[in-house]
Amino acid sequence: MSGKLKKSNGLITGNEERRVEKLLNAPLVYFAIQLAYFLSETLSAKH
Repeated sequence: MSGKLKKSNGLITGNEERRVEKLLNAPLVYFAIQLAYFLSETLSAKH
């Protein structure tokens, strides 16, 4: 019984964590893309 309760609670917290990760990752991914583009532009400009 306790194992089933733990499992359901784990799923709920897992979904919440995923949601938080998505919110945190979206700006990070966007920033990483911008940074990569900026670096590639500066490198191509030098060469």
